Amino acid sequence: MRKRQAVRLIIFSMAFIAFALGMGAKAVSRIMQFRILEKCVLLCFAVFGGLIVSLVLELFISNKIWKGFRYFRYHWHIKDRLERQMLDAGFGIQRSFFVELPKIKLMFDKDFFAGTLKIRNALKFDKKLDDVVMSAALGKFIVESHYQSDDGNMYIYELINSSVSYKMTFKYFEDFRRYSGTINTYKLFLDKRTEVKLQHTYRGAAYADYLSVCTEVF
Repeated sequence: MRKRQAVRLIIFSMAFIAFALGMGAKAVSRIMQFRILEKCVLLCFAVFGGLIVSLVLELFISNKIWKGFRYFRYHWHIKDRLERQMLDAGFGIQRSFFVELPKIKLMFDKDFFAGTLKIRNALKFDKKLDDVVMSAALGKFIVESHYQSDDGNMYIYELINSSVSYKMTFKYFEDFRRYSGTINTYKLFLDKRTEVKLQHTYRGAAYADYLSVCTEVF
């Protein structure tokens, strides 16, 4: 059982116990008219309600409900799937009655075209996090690139939505030339989001070759 699941189970169990005690106190108070029992009933139900509300709030906050229901659904589904597959792959440390996974932070852009996954590094997982094929657990998202943070404490995976096409189509060559003029002098664009640097190359000759190839295509 994952740590977060264990904590939620404990809180839910406490809420159930509070509810059961409240119902028991309510039944007894009908027979024995003690004011203290009535107060116990109110207290137990208040504890029950508070614990249930805290569970719901934790679920909403941890999945960033303020960014919208779609974001909430994506975040919850993909993070849960990722954690389950990480458990199957041996990414976890047994702590008494639960398994502790590395800290995970998942973010998407507003259109769900791309995202970022951050996983806290550890001595036990360092090499495995570098070699693992993370895309298998991310649904429609695939890992475009990954690297370590400067301090080495986090593995960062840049994600893109594989269901989105980034191909660009130009009806006229002048449209292509006009768009090319918006790209940095020492870069060439491959699609809507991919640009490559021109290194150790004379820009004029390279750009001329690039345009000549594109002219043949058009």
